[in-house]
Amino acid sequence: IISNGVYCSVEHRAVVSHDAERMSIATFFSPNMNVEFGPAPSLITPETPPLFKRVGTAEFFKNLFTRKLQGRAYIDDLRIEKRNE
Repeated sequence: IISNGVYCSVEHRAVVSHDAERMSIATFFSPNMNVEFGPAPSLITPETPPLFKRVGTAEFFKNLFTRKLQGRAYIDDLRIEKRNE
């Protein structure tokens, strides 16, 4: 979100056991729950408009942890839909 899609994260897995798979999740450590974040202003230009909505930290985590693990990724819900002009 902050990189406005410039730096893409990849899904990855590590094989630590041949019997089970493991998934790693990167998280923020003690984020300020009273702030809002979104694409960095320095990455927003007329040629590269924002691709994601701004969201409050508390709202982000609430929605992330209360959604089901099926279907679209939560980050897809934060994408700004392209409009036909």
